[in-house]
Amino acid sequence: MNTMNQTNESTFRYKNATQQINGDEWTVTAFTGTKGIDLGIQLLSLLGDSIFELLTKQDKTIDDNELKSAFKPLFANLKEHNVSQFIKELLSNTLKNGKAINFDIDFSANYKTLMQVLAFIIKTNYADFFG
Repeated sequence: MNTMNQTNESTFRYKNATQQINGDEWTVTAFTGTKGIDLGIQLLSLLGDSIFELLTKQDKTIDDNELKSAFKPLFANLKEHNVSQFIKELLSNTLKNGKAINFDIDFSANYKTLMQVLAFIIKTNYADFFG
């Protein structure tokens, strides 16, 4: 019998991380193992080697050029993938100032913040593996 599947998720505590980004407090709860693997494979497919640029950065701040460089492949693949849905899935375990995100309102004409939050999510979930 596989005991890994018997873990009671209600008693398990997932890793949380909080960071101030452009005046707001963003809280990320780590993905479950299955979700993390599935999204990680998609990240590698969409971002390629640029994911390593985000994860090897030792401090929490990523400058604008690093951000643009890291996410350029994501936007290059917009036509081939449903990237907006994928981004929403990445944001699914994230709170802004303790509340659920309203994607269309919170990120309307605010794409730099979106990229900074995505970088934070990626670092929180994948730095130990890709970094």
